[in-house]
Amino acid sequence: MLRCFIILLSLSISIVAFVPSNSSLLNAHQLHHSDNAVDIATLTLEHYDNLQMDYVKKTPMGHSGGKASLNFLETQLSTKDLDNMRVAVLILSKEAHRQRAEHIGNGRIKLGICAENAADALIGLKTFVPSLGLPRGMLHGMDCDGVPIPVKELGSVYVKYNTGFGKTWSPGDAELEKYNGSYRGTYFNTELKDGKMRQYLLPTDLFLRDNY
Repeated sequence: MLRCFIILLSLSISIVAFVPSNSSLLNAHQLHHSDNAVDIATLTLEHYDNLQMDYVKKTPMGHSGGKASLNFLETQLSTKDLDNMRVAVLILSKEAHRQRAEHIGNGRIKLGICAENAADALIGLKTFVPSLGLPRGMLHGMDCDGVPIPVKELGSVYVKYNTGFGKTWSPGDAELEKYNGSYRGTYFNTELKDGKMRQYLLPTDLFLRDNY
């Protein structure tokens, strides 16, 4: 079936990715040289993940938790909270890079972007990828019976990104598809050698520089 391929670098949307502040760099530098940097980063993101789940339980909005989850990400996180999230994500990403450098099958990072529209999804993709130093590949689009669907007609979308590889996919490839779920945000998943589950729902604009 015909696929619609779009090279990420050629996308016309102008987006500026996050550049860590001096304070964030200092914290990251200190933690990177700590023996338990990965543990601290993991606990940090687990803390916010637990806060989000508690908020969803205590603040029902609609039939699912998606609306409450988005409200938490948009209204309940302070500037310091967001800085903590960024530093933690950068630390886990650096460790994943280190492990992947040792063996291509290690240190895989996956992103799952749930967005109201394709433009919002691309903001997440074009800021997370460069900010975390992830490989850039191809964005595989949607088609119907071999005919590409115009992006503006997609409505809500889900973008799957993977630093791994397969027979037909290269590291950094992503796929955009229609999405009927209620959640909005970016799932950040790191697969490290210790086998610990690390998946967290983060604000899609977490690494958008205009937010600082």
